[in-house]
Amino acid sequence: MSELGLAKKHTVKLREGSGVLINGETDEYSYVLTAKHVVMGCGTDEEPNCVDCSACTKKDTCTEPICNDLSIVRLNENKLLATEMYLSNQWDALILKVPFQSDLSLTGSFENIEPNATITILGYPENERENTSELVSQIRNFKCNHHDETIEIKRIILRNNSYASQAAIAGFSGGGLFYLDTEANTVTVVGVETRMDNDEAEHGHICGVMLSAHTDIIEENQLAELKPLHLSNFKQLSGGMFPRSYYQHIFDFKHAEFEPLLNWIKAHCNHNLDNLSFTPLQILSDFKKYLSVNDRNPIELEDKACWEKFLELLTLVSIVNDKGFGELEPAALFEEFKIVYIRSNKPWEEHFSEVLTVDTSSLTKNGKILLFFNDVKGENAVIPKKTVDSCVANISGARTDPGAIDAAETIRKEGHTLIHWASLHDEKIFSQPEELKDLTGSEPGLVKVRELYRQYLEFQEGLNV
Repeated sequence: MSELGLAKKHTVKLREGSGVLINGETDEYSYVLTAKHVVMGCGTDEEPNCVDCSACTKKDTCTEPICNDLSIVRLNENKLLATEMYLSNQWDALILKVPFQSDLSLTGSFENIEPNATITILGYPENERENTSELVSQIRNFKCNHHDETIEIKRIILRNNSYASQAAIAGFSGGGLFYLDTEANTVTVVGVETRMDNDEAEHGHICGVMLSAHTDIIEENQLAELKPLHLSNFKQLSGGMFPRSYYQHIFDFKHAEFEPLLNWIKAHCNHNLDNLSFTPLQILSDFKKYLSVNDRNPIELEDKACWEKFLELLTLVSIVNDKGFGELEPAALFEEFKIVYIRSNKPWEEHFSEVLTVDTSSLTKNGKILLFFNDVKGENAVIPKKTVDSCVANISGARTDPGAIDAAETIRKEGHTLIHWASLHDEKIFSQPEELKDLTGSEPGLVKVRELYRQYLEFQEGLNV
């Protein structure tokens, strides 16, 4: 699905406005984020922002609508029934709780937006609703540029460079402000649209409320955080282990030849998941510095692909070292392995300067650096030493940052092995069908996995696990 298609999937029609359908860190319910005035019907020409309820001239007659009376419709025409409503008394922000929607993958971003960054707004404009009854024909989008923001009042201002009359924008209120990263194939929501900056302007600025206005509501009401569901428990990730993208490049590939081994590895994982004493969110909270890459947006570390690969690592480490999941501790893992996750479809060589300047102070001597890049295999599972030396020399000669130079030199001196994760699987599993196709049974599977991955994933002697 395209980035725009994904954003549309998360956009709902709500009363005379729009909203963003999104999951939090729970599978008990989902959220619809919108603007308060869309649901409450408040706000006038004199009070267009519908912000501070205490200053509202209509507060004595304002009545919250009954959730059952709200019309919430998804793009696929499915209707949702709101069960609870939470609103901000200070900002034009409101949240509706709806039944859990399992097919949502969009996440929120709380990072600063770069000046002039392209932000796409989606919604159901009033003038389109009159022309057709099909939702897929009603939804519209505008590409805007980030113009300004005011943290104190949680306002985002966008510059719309295309023609957009007031009629074309009416109905967008509550719709999402999306950042579409076409290079990384990701979409995040950064806020919701609230109004035109000037009701008379046909090319005027568009205002939105920052996502933090909605997270304030969530915190005040002790609701599930706006974090991806897969960060709450590794059980949410087991279905994504060893994705087809690992091996779709192989000509005349026959998946059935590898199913016994892959199924056995996945079965070992699923059988032991209840014994894990930590979650991805806890690792991000306590060990983020062991995962982060200098100067990259830390939001990448919430990507599902990162944690699916991490679960593959946990499973293979468990098998190779004959350790139960309950015996695996993040602190010990990060002594042996440095995880480098970069949301990129490019070869690792195009990111070598970032890779080779990461902090490896937690690694033991000869510890390994695992490159959790894209799922397409590289030229080598283990990056050749001469390649590493050449890249380090390039960094030392081209950069002026002493810290980066020292970090690169440390990687070389300490003998840290760089392993391209997808290429390792390709070399050990997907490139030898004849040897693996007849493998059946748990014991042969255990023996084979240990044989294939021992030299890469076996703990060094004396490591406390």
